[in-house]
Amino acid sequence: MKVTNLSSGSKGNCTFVCTDKTKVLIDIGINYKLLSQSLAEIGEKPENIDAILITHEHSDHIAGLECFVNKNKDVHIFAHNLVKEEILKKSPALSQNVFITFEYGNNFSVGDFSVHPMENFHDSKSCASFILSAGGGALGVCTDLGIITDNQVDMLSRCKVVYIECNHDINMLANCRYPKILKTRISGKFGHLSNDQCATACVKFAQNQTKVIVLSHISENSNTPEIAYSRVAEELELANQKNVLLLLAYQNKVGKTITIN
Repeated sequence: MKVTNLSSGSKGNCTFVCTDKTKVLIDIGINYKLLSQSLAEIGEKPENIDAILITHEHSDHIAGLECFVNKNKDVHIFAHNLVKEEILKKSPALSQNVFITFEYGNNFSVGDFSVHPMENFHDSKSCASFILSAGGGALGVCTDLGIITDNQVDMLSRCKVVYIECNHDINMLANCRYPKILKTRISGKFGHLSNDQCATACVKFAQNQTKVIVLSHISENSNTPEIAYSRVAEELELANQKNVLLLLAYQNKVGKTITIN
């Protein structure tokens, strides 16, 4: 199994995961042109995508979905039923037939992958995190979180690679240009995970089976990649967890391709 983040942040999210036989996207919040360019950087093409797993219906996760389906009629879209219904309201031209729905906690198959969906605390109709397993390895993708639950930490700790939200620095959020109502939303139970919350979870991942952690969905207005990385690295150092590789996912740059055995 290989994974590459193509875009991560409030302007669009998309992650490519593949085996030799199965190619999937997790979310598609970028346009078709950018998707094609990003996939080309890693030697892939949009027409070879077998399925798209949708976390939730916010535009930065589905903006490119309708165009993609129009160009690739055979693709399957996996989403929670509540998310499917919201997407169909936003894009009524989409056919219900392209969707396959899932329930949280119930594993489903996508080609070579076994997928375990977990429910997030986030202010959408519904929001998922995914654990994808294939060939003895497991990948966790867990963003758009107000809080991270003990069960999620436990499940993700079994993954060799985890993409985890590291959205905002608490002090930067308090002093940024956002209106108060937005600051309250972001920092609340159904908003986004702070650097501090992320760092605490990362220590627990590193103490178990996780070997690579990718900090994701980093805010451009209330965080920086450097501050996010420094905060999590500091916590890992204090916990004497030196054998985990810490990486960053970027808004405007294709990330490192990671092989999971």
